[in-house]
Formats: sequence, structure tokens, C-alpha cells
Amino acid sequence: MSKQQLKRLRKDFDLIDVDGTGKITRQEFEDAMAECEMDKAWLDEVFSEADADGGGDIDFNEFVRVIQKDKERMEAELRDTFKQCDKDGSGFLSADEVTQMVNAKAKGRIPADKVKAMMNHIDKDGDGKVSVEEFMQCLVEF
Repeated sequence: MSKQQLKRLRKDFDLIDVDGTGKITRQEFEDAMAECEMDKAWLDEVFSEADADGGGDIDFNEFVRVIQKDKERMEAELRDTFKQCDKDGSGFLSADEVTQMVNAKAKGRIPADKVKAMMNHIDKDGDGKVSVEEFMQCLVEF
């Protein structure tokens, strides 16, 4: 993780750690997540996973670890999705493969001009195909 990413995580951590103790309590965690209207059981599961030492709170290292673990899990899922969409196994998504993927997810036909605009947005290097890195970056933006 880069210094900039750690700095951003520290800022996020400090926003949640309202009392400034250097640890996020269960109440602070629940208060921070209240706007998301998450299920209590899910919140308990996430908090327990983050609280690696079982101390009843989350320190910065535990916070970083759980964020990193979640990021790795998400990246693995995105890579699997990319492979499923890469019908010809080329390691890239063609315009046709992107069209098939979008139409499958949208449960209908998306106009060709919309798919072309989407392809242009995703294909950062303009080579007419989407790499796994471009695919992941696009989905992370949303």
C-alpha cells in the first residue's frame, strides 16, 4: 500500500475514531455505518473480522488489514468476472465481448452507440480492447 493510500486510510480512520483514542469502538463503528443502513448481523461480522486481537476495538493496523483484505477479495472477484467475459481467452475484452457482457447484465439490448461510448471510456489506451487492468479500474471508479 502506498504512502498516499495509508494517509487516506488514516484520515478515514480518524473520522470514525470520534473520541480520538486511536481505536474504533463498536459504537463508533456502528455510528459511522448508520447512514448505510446495514444489517446488524453484517455489522457484527465485519467488526469481529476487523478486531483481529479480540480486544473489542479496532486499531489502525487492524483497520488497514481488513481494508486490504477486502480490496484483495474484490480484485479476485473482478478478475474472475473478467475471465468469464473473455470468451476467446485472449486476455482482453473485445468490443463484442463488452457488448455481450453489458447486454447480459442489463437483461436486454443496449444501443450500440451507448456500448461504443462505454468501450471508449473503459479502453484508456485506445487500442480497441479492454485489458484486465482497464476493466478493474473502470469498475473501481463506480
